[in-house]
Amino acid sequence: MERQAKDAIVRQRKEQTAEEKANETAMKKFDSMVMEIKEKWAEEEKKRMALVEERVRAECSVEIKDLKAELATANKFATENQEKLIDVIKKQSDDHHDGLRKFADKSRKTYVRERSHQPSRA
Repeated sequence: MERQAKDAIVRQRKEQTAEEKANETAMKKFDSMVMEIKEKWAEEEKKRMALVEERVRAECSVEIKDLKAELATANKFATENQEKLIDVIKKQSDDHHDGLRKFADKSRKTYVRERSHQPSRA
């Protein structure tokens, strides 16, 4: 009976050791599978991010090109309008200057005529 008890204990220990080894092997396998999944996911995520970045760059590039074209057009119109405004202001200034000169000439003639018609006070 003692012998049978010793054999049962030895058998139990062997079974326990085998079970622990199986658990350890299964845990290592599980951990390696998890690591493999994480690595694949990280690699796929990296590829997705590169594609997203490329798509965003392409879209932004097109938008930047369009904005540059709009800006060039706006600058052209602004320059043309500024030149037109300068011409209008210059013409108005010249017209005003001519009007003032004519007024001065007329005033001078009128003043000179009035002075020549006034009797002298001497």
